[in-house]
Amino acid sequence: MRLPQGVGFIAAYKLILAPVTMGVALWLTLSPEAAYQVLGKLAREVRGISPLGANLTVWVDDQLSSHVLSRAALFAWLAGLSNAIEGLLLLRGGVWGERLVALELACLLPFEVRALIRHVSTPRALLLAFNVFIVLYLVWKLARPRMPAVPRTRIA
Repeated sequence: MRLPQGVGFIAAYKLILAPVTMGVALWLTLSPEAAYQVLGKLAREVRGISPLGANLTVWVDDQLSSHVLSRAALFAWLAGLSNAIEGLLLLRGGVWGERLVALELACLLPFEVRALIRHVSTPRALLLAFNVFIVLYLVWKLARPRMPAVPRTRIA
């Protein structure tokens, strides 16, 4: 069965994102001290670039802790697993993968809007637009009437 191009693109996106997210999760799980040091060093490096860099440094100093890193690791594991399952379901075809991705992304949209309102940035706006597009595309695709499957006949 051939996947529609849009679904194939979303599946590829999910299957590329899954190992990247799980790699971050593995790093946070196995070496939280190194992650803490890298994030702190990164924040200090960008401190002098702009006011945003200075604010980032203050936030990292105030908020970053081993508890935050362990929660981030758990979230990264769950996100990576979720992306892998969604990507595989989309590749399988059928509507379950499409429904799951549409529902998950639709549930995350309010949080993305809130994050964008709190800190407006181009990457956040692009991510929000991309996810809105995916949700609208999948809802449109799911709402369209489906053609009944045609049974295959064997020629002897």
